[in-house]
Amino acid sequence: MQLEINSARINRVLDSYIKHSGRSFTNEVNKRAFNIALKSVNKTPKVSAQKIKRDMLKGAKVQPTKSGKRKKRAPLAAILTNYFRGKQGKKGLWGAPMQKAVDRAIEHRVAGRAFMAAAWLGVARDIGPFVYPRRSVRSKTPVIGRAKGDGRPEKRLGSTKPTASGTHGSPDSAKISRVRQAMQMAINAETRDMLTYLRRKIPKEIRTIDKTASTASLKIS
Repeated sequence: MQLEINSARINRVLDSYIKHSGRSFTNEVNKRAFNIALKSVNKTPKVSAQKIKRDMLKGAKVQPTKSGKRKKRAPLAAILTNYFRGKQGKKGLWGAPMQKAVDRAIEHRVAGRAFMAAAWLGVARDIGPFVYPRRSVRSKTPVIGRAKGDGRPEKRLGSTKPTASGTHGSPDSAKISRVRQAMQMAINAETRDMLTYLRRKIPKEIRTIDKTASTASLKIS
């Protein structure tokens, strides 16, 4: 899975930032990758628990085939519950057992409401230990089990072309515009941070940065 992200600009700015700040190229590459991952978590939209409950309890458009007229439409959670039970060769539920199943289905959906956002946390988790000072992941985003996503930090201290990269934890993320937008906003935020420094350091040269070649140090997939 590949996310089409414009990382050319941040890499150009990063090259100039390293040149004029005198900071460690390797450490700065890892730090920026870590920051981008965490900012992507915060910028990826999350569905509220209230909306999930409201949608799951709303009458489904598709109703079970049954003789007679139904006064009340079965909620979406109930339809989905019996649908998946049928796929497993199980009988449908009704009454109190169905209510318990509906409650569990809603709880499960609510628990996973921030999955797309939390799937960036694994990237930050893997890169953080290779940043100085050491970084750890602190996020209010709910996570079920081990944080998804994988980060690949630069581990070569003396590398002249350090590279840090990360993979989002969902195989469907490339198809979701909100995930791509969150990543691009995070990249833009880190770029602006470095440009703020450069505008103070080299005000006369800042306009030429985007026209120079750069090392592809930050890669997102």
